[in-house]
Amino acid sequence: MRNLLVTGGEEASALPGATVHRESLVSFLGTLARRHDVKRLHCEGGGELLRELAELDALDELHLTWAGHTLFGGREAPTVTGAPGAFFPASRAFELVEFQPLEKSGECFLSYRRKRL
Repeated sequence: MRNLLVTGGEEASALPGATVHRESLVSFLGTLARRHDVKRLHCEGGGELLRELAELDALDELHLTWAGHTLFGGREAPTVTGAPGAFFPASRAFELVEFQPLEKSGECFLSYRRKRL
């Protein structure tokens, strides 16, 4: 079963074999846990999703693709968790568990796992 969550006023086309949900992330996670007994969930998205999951303390693993062929930096450049300067109320500790550089593409795959202190 595939589930697609759409938050805000964005429209999403129906995808074959997928159920489209229109609710907040918190509500959706609760629905999956209560109605479907979901214990682990794989989410794909960008900085906004990652930030919201981290703020909910619902982030156990993080997989990143760094693209060395793309420019980084600047005062207004987004961070992994969204806008620059928007700090979390508390630190989150992660450890690097995989590092896989791909020389031909200039990309690097990184995997981090949450360290529960």
